This record gives sequence, C-alpha cells and structure tokens, in this order.
Amino acid sequence: MTTSTTAAPENRVKQLIGNIRNLPTPPIVFEQIQKVINKPETSVGDIASILSEDPAMSVKVLKLTNSAFYGLQREIDSVKHAVMIIGLEAVKNLVLSASVLNMFKADQS
Repeated sequence: MTTSTTAAPENRVKQLIGNIRNLPTPPIVFEQIQKVINKPETSVGDIASILSEDPAMSVKVLKLTNSAFYGLQREIDSVKHAVMIIGLEAVKNLVLSASVLNMFKADQS
C-alpha cells in the first residue's frame, strides 16, 4: 500500500472524529424526564410540572391525549390530566420522539 492510499482513510477517520463534537444534545425536558420517570416516588404531578416548562411539549402531550386514538368524550386541557390518561411510558416515548426529531431538524439547519 502506498502512502497516498493509507492517508485517505486516516483523513476520513479524523474528519469523522472531528464531527463528534458537532452532535446535537437532547433538550432539557427530555433529560429531566429521563431522570425522574423511573423513580418509584415520581408522581404524575412531577412529570406534568416538567412538561409544563416546555410549552411545545405540553401541546404535543395534549394533542396526543385529545386524538381519536384515545377516544375521549371531552377535551383534556390539563397536562397533569393528560399524563394520567396516556401514562408515563407514552409520555416518555413522546418526549423522546419529539426530542430526536428536533435534534435532527436543528442539525439540518
């Protein structure tokens, strides 16, 4: 192997390693939810309080709760009530999904 053929892969590796620090970080809400969601002493109110810090995430939770999937007869307008209806696992999945989508959108801009 010549020096020029070994230099190309080395440069590519260096470039990839250099890009690692450019990875987006997850939003604060996701990190906070991750910290508390699996603790036995965590209440629905705790989760609702964290979600309420992020209006966009609160709206997503309310939209999901009020969707046809849950078939509720009246509209839910409280984040705490929404969390009680859809459950902690659904909240965790929604927050994770929204966070990942937001990270990729931010990375593309």
